[in-house]
Amino acid sequence: MKLTHLVAVVATASCAFAAQAADFPLTLQADNDSRWYDFLANEFAELGRGSIGAYPMYSITAESDPFNPTVYSPNGDSQNVFPSGAAFADIGVVSYSGTGDGNHPISGLTLDVAPYVADDLGSLGVSYETIISNVSGTVTVAAGQVSAITASADIAFRYDGSFITPTFFPTYNGDLTIDGDRVEIFVHERYSFGHGYLEHGWDIRATVQGLGNDYTIFRSDFESALQ
Repeated sequence: MKLTHLVAVVATASCAFAAQAADFPLTLQADNDSRWYDFLANEFAELGRGSIGAYPMYSITAESDPFNPTVYSPNGDSQNVFPSGAAFADIGVVSYSGTGDGNHPISGLTLDVAPYVADDLGSLGVSYETIISNVSGTVTVAAGQVSAITASADIAFRYDGSFITPTFFPTYNGDLTIDGDRVEIFVHERYSFGHGYLEHGWDIRATVQGLGNDYTIFRSDFESALQ
């Protein structure tokens, strides 16, 4: 290899390392008090009060504060609200930019909540997509491993109601926070339309799995430089 070619390869690789991007795959273990609500049907389910395939549904109106329930009045229904139980495996990815140990800025965050919480169980009977926006925060790397995540973002759950009318996409907005290894998702909104309203709630708390352990890093910039 000519010297000029060697210098070019080294320079390209050095730039790629400087602009290194990495992904941390998110797997969560949900808390037992995580809940999902269908206000139109007057019912909610709690993770720790059921099992895969059959989660009892409780009356929302029986509670003075449905997001801090104490009565748990059964309404005689059960649904598979948490089809994977507490194990939310590979629910998303946190992307960050940087190299070596330290705090690195988060460059992206993706989640897909529906397969783990109330997929196809909303008032419309269809699944929903997860939309993440306005992400900010850092990923802490120590001894070459992700040890903590600090992030905040807007989160929205969007249903496709185009089978009713082409422009009908009920969307519920809320907040997502990650603090160290703790995750909180809170979404509650009433969606009003010409024939009434739809209202759902997600109150999910969970622990990030795999922090401080080995995991797969995808360095897209470096890989593309070597092609």
